[in-house]
Amino acid sequence: MDLAGVGVPSLLSFTLIFTICLSFSNADTVIDTSPSADLTLRRSDQPFYVNSSIIVPPGITLTVEPGVTVTFDPGVTLSVRGRLVAKGQPGQRIRFTAADTPNIPAQRDSPPIWFDGARLAGDFTSSHVGRLELLLGGSYGTVCQNGWNSHWYYSYYNTRVAARMLGYKYCTRVNNRGGGTGNILLSNVRCNGHEDSLWDCRHDGVRVHNCFHSQDVWLQCSGYSGYRGDANETAKYWSGIQLVTNSSEPGVSDLQYVDVEFAGLPNIETHSNDTAAISVSGTPPVLENLNITNVIGNGVLLRDIAGHALINDSYIEASLGNGVSFRSFGGDLAMNNVQISNVNKAGVYYNRTLPLPSYKMCLTPETTVPDGQPLIVSFDSTDLHLGLETSCSQVFWSRSSAQILAVRILYIRTSWRGNVNILDIYDGNSTNHERLERVHMYGDEVTMPSPLYTTGGSVLLSFSRLNINFWERYQGMFSIQSVAAHSDQVGLSVHSVDIRKAANGILIESQLHHLLISEARVAHSSETGLYVGKGSGTIVLQDSVFMDNSIHMYFEHIQRNVTVDKNEFNDSSNYALSVGSASVWILSNNVRFVFQNNTLLDSSFGIWMPHARECALTDIIVFGNVFKNQSTTAIRLGTSYRCNTHRLRNVQVMENVVYESNGTAAFLIETGVSTEILNNTLFDNDVSQCVLCVSASSLFMTGNTFRDNNVRNIYKRHQVGASLIVKNFVTVFTFTSNIFENPSVEYQLATWHENSVLRKLDVSRNYWGTSDPFAVYSGILDNTKLYTLRTEFLYTPFYITSDLSSLSSDVDPTPPPYTLGGRIKTDLTLNDTDRPYTVTRDLNVTANATLTIEPGVALEFEDSVGMYVEGRLNVSGTASKRCIFTAKGKSAITKNMTCPAADSGLFVLYREPYRYDINTFYGRLYGKENGRTLPVCYDSSIRGPMLNAWLAEECKRLGYTFLVV
Repeated sequence: MDLAGVGVPSLLSFTLIFTICLSFSNADTVIDTSPSADLTLRRSDQPFYVNSSIIVPPGITLTVEPGVTVTFDPGVTLSVRGRLVAKGQPGQRIRFTAADTPNIPAQRDSPPIWFDGARLAGDFTSSHVGRLELLLGGSYGTVCQNGWNSHWYYSYYNTRVAARMLGYKYCTRVNNRGGGTGNILLSNVRCNGHEDSLWDCRHDGVRVHNCFHSQDVWLQCSGYSGYRGDANETAKYWSGIQLVTNSSEPGVSDLQYVDVEFAGLPNIETHSNDTAAISVSGTPPVLENLNITNVIGNGVLLRDIAGHALINDSYIEASLGNGVSFRSFGGDLAMNNVQISNVNKAGVYYNRTLPLPSYKMCLTPETTVPDGQPLIVSFDSTDLHLGLETSCSQVFWSRSSAQILAVRILYIRTSWRGNVNILDIYDGNSTNHERLERVHMYGDEVTMPSPLYTTGGSVLLSFSRLNINFWERYQGMFSIQSVAAHSDQVGLSVHSVDIRKAANGILIESQLHHLLISEARVAHSSETGLYVGKGSGTIVLQDSVFMDNSIHMYFEHIQRNVTVDKNEFNDSSNYALSVGSASVWILSNNVRFVFQNNTLLDSSFGIWMPHARECALTDIIVFGNVFKNQSTTAIRLGTSYRCNTHRLRNVQVMENVVYESNGTAAFLIETGVSTEILNNTLFDNDVSQCVLCVSASSLFMTGNTFRDNNVRNIYKRHQVGASLIVKNFVTVFTFTSNIFENPSVEYQLATWHENSVLRKLDVSRNYWGTSDPFAVYSGILDNTKLYTLRTEFLYTPFYITSDLSSLSSDVDPTPPPYTLGGRIKTDLTLNDTDRPYTVTRDLNVTANATLTIEPGVALEFEDSVGMYVEGRLNVSGTASKRCIFTAKGKSAITKNMTCPAADSGLFVLYREPYRYDINTFYGRLYGKENGRTLPVCYDSSIRGPMLNAWLAEECKRLGYTFLVV
């Protein structure tokens, strides 16, 4: 081999030994020791064969020419602490691969053996029951059950993460069947469910516990997916390329047009979270035009980096870990035009890992922050021994007066919810300065907000009301750094990335800086397309496509502004977007969620935010989106109580198009705050409750169109369905220029507002699909039709054309002859005309009014319709001309029926003696019982044993959702 031009005078200058092995058919050049000077692997001398792990030391450069192939024995590592320059060309790619190519199963769902640093102790491959043990430093230790079942949330997600490590689909905790030996590694494990391993979950610390081996965690698991294929084939994998470079190294490694195959085989010292085809620590290299395939661990692992990492124009396939894994407190990552497919975990995994602390707080009153890297400060009440009712304060200074300080709270944890503990952060060296923030701690974890910036070179951190006793413990970690000015660093930028067939497409475990995802395509994720966990940086997702993911997007919470703009979300069996309710600490007074110009097709839920009012959000804007075929709800914004912050102030839903939804509702907007619903179009929806249900403190609703929708009206009296339902009484109400053209819907507008003083709302100047005043009146359900409702809608004048050009006159509707319903405000007498009156709505005889019913008058009540009398009711039937109250179409039967009177308060219920079936209940009237006004269905005074059972079913049929027995 010609060594000229590499700056080495003779072969003796190398400790790297080359041997021509005649046993290889291609006469491979064997590399079995490490270089001590710069070395070039030339194309003319290939192929190269590495039979033992080698190290490229600091100051040394290993150069690989285009077109070179290097093969590696099983478990062999190429560790680079200097530089690796492997710059291939489009037609002459560099290839790093296994010396003996493994036989991979043709079906990608059956990967070879993988190993994740966890096991069930004993012969678990048959019983799948065993003691959970983790690998650390070459030996196994156990996990203490303390805290494992402290809450269903942790019990579920701890076992979920353990199952992921072990290679199972499901695990459950079982009783301890025998303690282990050696170290107890973890205690009080608290996972959120998306962590790669238990090491990534919150816990008390490695080997920090007060447990015995009788408390070791045991699991029973099912759905084993780890050991498939042939173990002998898996043993052929090599370990991979490790790039470990510090910032003092001249130049950076450079990998372009490189193929890496069959790498990532871990050894007994590691687990697959730490293995990769290419792993990077320190200064990131240039990574462009890579093809990485068939990896046991991660495709690319970035761990503890310093600086900007960039991956461009690359392809990663068939990784049993993550496609790209970022695990670092420092540095940032940008990806452009990268394709990732068939990965067992996440396509892109991003986790701002916590650094090791370098300084303990409160041991001295002041300290100076060094230049450059941040000072990592820890706080632990058990180290202070301060006693009861005490405090702890510390001042931090920058070295230069020109520098300000950036203070970041990495976490604060407390163990007791009974006391409210406080951390104050002051912009200066005393409490006389402006307070930047006050944190109240209620016994949960405060997680990673964006940094606070001082105006000068000092900051005071002060804990108070610690109330330390034997069961309480307060822990925290802070990052304090001298900086020249405020920073808006982008922590993760993902552009034009295509991810297919992963458990999670993009998984953000924790983030500190801004997140930007654009022109991405994420498809066929078995869990989530995009998951965002802890953190506080702003999030921008734009111009991307999500297809056939179980959940397209899930945010554990929203703590900073989120913008989701011009994306497509197609075909999800669950949610297009779901937001959880994890407790957060809020710095900003304005946290906006903007969801605009997106297209959502064929999901169960479009936007699902049942806790929208809680935690950090102040403003929700949903603008210009298209929702098609959401099988449950297109938008669900709720008021559920979790964080008790009630910060939400404004909701705007504008210019959206919703069609072919067929679940409960198209829009459920129930935040109870100021809400604007403007210029939306909802058509061809087939729902069971409402096209739009809204609950707001103030409502401004104009310019919306409801056309050709259908409401499957399940209930006729309680929570009656309608095109639009106003669920509560709103204090400020503007409702105008809306169009309702839904001929198959009984009610265009309804209220569910009950149990309050009667209020009136103006709904005039809208088009209700007809110019007939009585038809308009009949299509609005309020107190005039159901007396229990406590809202009356004032609907005149109304538009009589859909172009909103002409208004009706302000006249009362005229019902058809022999039709009754609504309020009777003045005295009314009903005469016998030998024709029954049909009661289509509740008859409500108001105070100071009298309804007189002459002998022989028959009133036929439609289903779920009754009578309520606040004034007077005079019924003067005779033996020969009785007054009849019955169901519609039943008056002729009732006239010929003889039965004893059955007293039900103020009225009589006619029924055939000793027969209680669907044909013998002839109407429903209202009377008083123990001072309460109740319909017959609730009137226990008329119920015998048989009638009681029959009424329960009959009243459900007539529309009641519950009964009072």
